[in-house]
Amino acid sequence: MEGFWEKYQTFIGIAAEKLKEIINDPPFRGLRINPGKISKEDLYQRYGYLEAIPWCPEGYYLSEEMLLGKDPWHWAGAFYLQEPSAMLPVEVLDPKPGDKVLDLAAAPGGKATQILSKLKGEGILVANEVNFSRAKILAENLERWGYENFLVLNESPLNLEEKFEAYFDRILVDAPCSGEGMFRKNPRAIDEWSIEHVLGCSVRQKKLLTTAAKLLKEGGVLVYSTCTFNPEENERVVAWFLKQNPNFVLESIEIKGVSPGIPEWAESNLELQKTFRIWPFKQKGEGHFAARMVKLFDDGNKSHLPRKGKPERKKINMEEFSKFWQEYFTVPEPEVAFKGEKLFLLPQNLPDINGLKVVCAGRELGEIKKGRFVPSQALAFSLLSKKFTRALELPKEQLRAFIKGESFSVPWAEGWYLICDEGVALGFGYVKKGVFKNQLAKNLRSFAF
Repeated sequence: MEGFWEKYQTFIGIAAEKLKEIINDPPFRGLRINPGKISKEDLYQRYGYLEAIPWCPEGYYLSEEMLLGKDPWHWAGAFYLQEPSAMLPVEVLDPKPGDKVLDLAAAPGGKATQILSKLKGEGILVANEVNFSRAKILAENLERWGYENFLVLNESPLNLEEKFEAYFDRILVDAPCSGEGMFRKNPRAIDEWSIEHVLGCSVRQKKLLTTAAKLLKEGGVLVYSTCTFNPEENERVVAWFLKQNPNFVLESIEIKGVSPGIPEWAESNLELQKTFRIWPFKQKGEGHFAARMVKLFDDGNKSHLPRKGKPERKKINMEEFSKFWQEYFTVPEPEVAFKGEKLFLLPQNLPDINGLKVVCAGRELGEIKKGRFVPSQALAFSLLSKKFTRALELPKEQLRAFIKGESFSVPWAEGWYLICDEGVALGFGYVKKGVFKNQLAKNLRSFAF
């Protein structure tokens, strides 16, 4: 932290003292609901009234005592626990149903799930993460959100340029940064801070933006964001990018409850007033920066349209899947793809994925085991689960047993059942000879409830 406070006294004067005063306060905490699964009224009924976050219509503040990490609604994708400031960039991006959207550095998936909510099942989200282990966590979080229109990649940004040149309608670059806005949430970020680290982050951020510019189609929207305060990673990066790319301009959009960027920090470029900031001493958030830029129609690029990756429909074992679907679902049987004995529902707008490191494409529906179809945990989390004919709410004690992974005796008819918690689907079970056999994924089973 050597030099940090001196730096900010120079930048923001007396406000630096306010920043210093609150640095030891508890961080702001929040959640963002999944409107595909629950409503504001559902949230209030379960937890009581929660204060709304001004810049995000689906966001709400949590009190210190509300620890919901092991709540079934959390791991079933009814809401996402997220620092309130982090909800800003996707609101600035403002994706619309039908858009092709890229989240270039997407893990762990908070902003990616927010994008899926905005798309409402139409268009496609390509969520990329260069670290494979983090990409797997990203895929799990997207899977829980319930939609199928996403593709998770484990690619370097440069490798995406050949495949997706001028392809996307909207791109989010939530860039790795020095994390000054995370000091209260992550004390390790304080120890890692140095001016050298700040400048190194700036170099990497510029590289990411350079790639993003090539991947965006004319007329498309690019949002750059960080969770840090300093101008080297914020206004100055945006000013540099606009100089390097005169076919991009900053665009204003109405966002409630936030502060503007600071032009004086980047050669007094007044256009930077169109950027957005959240300060922990001004707003109820840990800190964020976001800039919305539009690619003009004068650079001569033509949109590159990767062909849709259309898998062959494998006929083997389809009888068992069809039988299951017709018995338990009220919607028509979808066209599926196979990988081994597993069946997948792929996004309708899936581009050509040949040659890419794909972590997840669409949704795993289940697999054929010993001649019968077994539904997956991912299918339980899907919004398709709302169309399942045998969805049950269990008494509290049985629900606890289900979450622990236990099986128990029941007087129900044989077959598959979907267990729900106040309307939110948690997982499947199968009844045979009066015994409910628990199919909840082992990684979700918990004694805490």
